[in-house]
Amino acid sequence: MEYILLFFLLVYLFFPAIKTVTFHPDESHWISSSEVFEAYFSGKFSSPLWDISYMTVTQPPLPRYIIGLGRWMGGFRQADLNLPWEFDKDSLTNIAEGRKPSFELLWWSRLPMAILAAVSLFIGFWLLKKNNSRLIGYIWILLSLMSVYYPITLVRAMGDSALLFFIAITLIISYLLLQCSDNQITNKVSKLYIYFLFLGIAIGLAESSKLNGLSAIVAGFGFAVLIAFRMKQTQTMKIRFVLVSILILVFASQITFVGINPFLWKNPLVRTITMFNQRLIEMNVQTHVFPSSSI
Repeated sequence: MEYILLFFLLVYLFFPAIKTVTFHPDESHWISSSEVFEAYFSGKFSSPLWDISYMTVTQPPLPRYIIGLGRWMGGFRQADLNLPWEFDKDSLTNIAEGRKPSFELLWWSRLPMAILAAVSLFIGFWLLKKNNSRLIGYIWILLSLMSVYYPITLVRAMGDSALLFFIAITLIISYLLLQCSDNQITNKVSKLYIYFLFLGIAIGLAESSKLNGLSAIVAGFGFAVLIAFRMKQTQTMKIRFVLVSILILVFASQITFVGINPFLWKNPLVRTITMFNQRLIEMNVQTHVFPSSSI
């Protein structure tokens, strides 16, 4: 009952914000490009939507699938989508040209992001309660409810809420992994490898939400070394465990990342590098154009 009430309290935090948070022009791009939802889940992997373009190299598609699912549940199909926002035109021109989504389309596109945000903060409570105390968990809930940043950033139809959610999933898997890795570990190596497999998949999904989600893999490498250090095994077995765990993490995360993005299928390595290079270029441009917003 406690968990149910807290979850609905967090939902209450985010649901009013779906309607009240100011529209961000970036949402126009995410929603208009959510047509990849139909393309992917109907098996149209040769669609021109997966050709190299700004949309395919700037961000991975998982949040677009989530946005697509939300507006599909609201009855909005590809023909109902807005055009992408053009930043060299003023707001009135963009609106007149149909580049701003309707209120209803925006609401349904934001809905799954609000749900993922509530689940993410709930996971934070659960982990804090498990590892510390109920009091620490409730302090987390209180600070979450007081935040003005969360309801604005995490309800928008963009990639932030999906990124946070899958990072929260990596936290749960990491918690279970470390619980499993006690000092009596001789018969648990295969089970640990399974945890590393699921951790790799979660990291791949975080990377598929926003590219910086890949940074979570560094924590996975650290866990492999930490667990090997604690193992009552020979030095050779410890080194083997670290290498196998890291290979599982890398392959599981990158197969997941490539598997849900048909744009990468023709040349996974080159096109992945292209995406990261594009992100660095865009960050540098934004830092130059908006120096007061650089953090």
